[in-house]
Amino acid sequence: MRILIGHTNQIPELNQYRALPGRENKFDDVLAFGNGYAQVLYTEGMTWEELLAQCPPGWKPDVYVHWSPEYNLTPPGLENAECYTIGVFGDWNLGGLALRNAGDVFDLLVADKEGCKALNAAGFTNTMSALLWGYDPAIHRKLPDFTPEQKDIDLLMIGNFNHAVQSERSRWLARVAKLSQKYHVVLTSGVIGDAYTEAMNRAKIVFNRSVAGGVNMRVYETLACNSLLLYERGNPEIETLFTDKEHLVLYGEDDFEAIVDHYLNPQNAPEREQITNAGHRAVAPYSYAHQLSRFFSEIEPLVMAHKRARNAVHSRAILHDEEGELRLLTLQTYLSSPHSFARVEANLYAAKLTDAPSSGTATKTAKTDVLALRSVLASKEGHAMQSPYRDSCFHSAVTLCQKVLLAEPDHIATLINLAGLQLALNRTEEGENALLTALSSLESPPLTSHQLRGLVFSSSYGSFDVERERIWLDHAPGSPEWTEETRILLTHRVSVALGEIASSRQDFETSCAFLEKALSYRPHSGETAYGYACSLRTSGKPEKALIAYALAIENSPFHFDAWQDRAALLLEMECVEEASQSLDEFLVILAACPVYAEANAYFKELREKIAPAAQRQAATQSSQITRLIALPDWNEPAQWQPLLQSYVGHYSVNDPVILLLPIPPDQYPDPAPIVQRMSDFLTETLGVSLEKIPKVTLLTEPIESMIRAHALPIVDAVLAVNGAADAEFAQFLGVPLLQTHRKVLSIKC
Repeated sequence: MRILIGHTNQIPELNQYRALPGRENKFDDVLAFGNGYAQVLYTEGMTWEELLAQCPPGWKPDVYVHWSPEYNLTPPGLENAECYTIGVFGDWNLGGLALRNAGDVFDLLVADKEGCKALNAAGFTNTMSALLWGYDPAIHRKLPDFTPEQKDIDLLMIGNFNHAVQSERSRWLARVAKLSQKYHVVLTSGVIGDAYTEAMNRAKIVFNRSVAGGVNMRVYETLACNSLLLYERGNPEIETLFTDKEHLVLYGEDDFEAIVDHYLNPQNAPEREQITNAGHRAVAPYSYAHQLSRFFSEIEPLVMAHKRARNAVHSRAILHDEEGELRLLTLQTYLSSPHSFARVEANLYAAKLTDAPSSGTATKTAKTDVLALRSVLASKEGHAMQSPYRDSCFHSAVTLCQKVLLAEPDHIATLINLAGLQLALNRTEEGENALLTALSSLESPPLTSHQLRGLVFSSSYGSFDVERERIWLDHAPGSPEWTEETRILLTHRVSVALGEIASSRQDFETSCAFLEKALSYRPHSGETAYGYACSLRTSGKPEKALIAYALAIENSPFHFDAWQDRAALLLEMECVEEASQSLDEFLVILAACPVYAEANAYFKELREKIAPAAQRQAATQSSQITRLIALPDWNEPAQWQPLLQSYVGHYSVNDPVILLLPIPPDQYPDPAPIVQRMSDFLTETLGVSLEKIPKVTLLTEPIESMIRAHALPIVDAVLAVNGAADAEFAQFLGVPLLQTHRKVLSIKC
């Protein structure tokens, strides 16, 4: 076969024009470009005809293989290619926009098994699963004379630390890092070449977890470097290649730590080494060259069948009309970079929208959409440049956005883009107004998919982009599901931006309202929870802020600012011990991450600074206030009235005691009526002046959330008013359960 392949992994056989293993008798003629290959002179954004012109004279491919359309621009005009065309989606989970906008350019789409399920669910029937990752024997190898005794790293992970993109795995990394209290754990990133080879060889165990259920490259690299691989149980593809406890070890939510303990137990070293060696032998036929050879053998019948039928009418699904042209232009704009800005801009200017059958609404809409794409491209150019060119690009983008909105005032993507541009130009009021208009449209039913079309510009790849890709992958653009999930995503984005603007002008109540709204749309966003916590703290709501900080840390365990600000707030609340414990917990995680060495040093210094305060607090514990807590049913006067009567009967206003009374917000959103009933009972029934009542604190946050966030003050005893529930609560807190008639000032914090 004559094969033109773009952007694939580096494989020595391709660079050296050598046959791939197993295809020595096939006489493949392969030309590669992109990703370091230079067999065809290629520049980003090149059209299909231009690409063919760079091939040797008279050389025409039988098949074109385009690796990673989710990252690399599909050559414009590829839909007209005479040869068989294949799009290989390696990171299909991040390729929703590419799939929906250019998937039907190709004759065949390829992904791993889970990816093919997603492609089929998206409506693409011409798909094939293949093993897309492998290892490079020149790099990923067992070092000679490297003995098991030289493996000084107990547990290793080298990989992507972009926690916005891999939020689920970041929670696992925090779990792994906590094992650094027992073992030599190393979690790091950016290690390449010989240093990577050495680190992998030094590891007894390598932790790995897939993002989308496939078999990633670290699987092959770990086995090739002769280390024991831990991979998630339930992965649908791994067990078709390797056997649990023979070539690798599979773990689950419930047994991960136990498995690590087992294989790091010196008594089990022979078992670990046996599995390690077997895995090393089993991975031999999975190098990148072997994988590509298998791939060529699998596509060969399809390519030859296409070649025989080449004289037949060639039809691909892509529409040769405004819709098809706009989809490809959208993808070009989305994937454009400084290397291709000029070409994409030329393509946008050259869009043949006037060739439509009529000059009606469809053509007008298409022209508006091209203007919107031009505004996004100008925004991207501005963010890639330095002032004054940056501002010049932004001003051009603003003008284009205004033209779009003149034609279509409720073009929501453009409203959001315009707001971002105005804010970048320090026009806060104009930016805020655009966001408020967008929010009004997003919250005004009936919202149509037509209003949500277009690209929302993102200056850096983060959780917004990951979620957008997921929506495009899971749902057909324009469908009710796509419309609703896009509405949620954009409402979250707009609400966060409005919250940040309000915070910048110190309107923290408004900021809290917008960020609370944003969090209701995306409750697992650690960054949003952190922003909400900061606004709550500044607006004088420390208990709520602690809960929000805890939520931020739960969803983003490597969020440095959340850990730092939470500790600072605990210190402000004179909860020195809790602040110390929080920092100690984070330092355990950081100790396993050399990539965060600078942060580790900073947090150690912070911990040392508060150590004297912790010691002083411990020394004065005997004089602290006694804290009692009770859980009455506020609908049962027989529970809360005797409790208050006993409390005011045993204690005076000067006693060092506080009674904590939770008022569940899900049952009583407004605590005012309960406060009024308590006041009436104390003053009218008991005849006690409010000025003479001992201290009472009402807890209006969910008690479970306060415990999880370590926001519940240290409690010395639970007062029995509610039967078995009180006993369970006291046991959970590890404090005594006392009857209300007993005076307990002798029990101290």
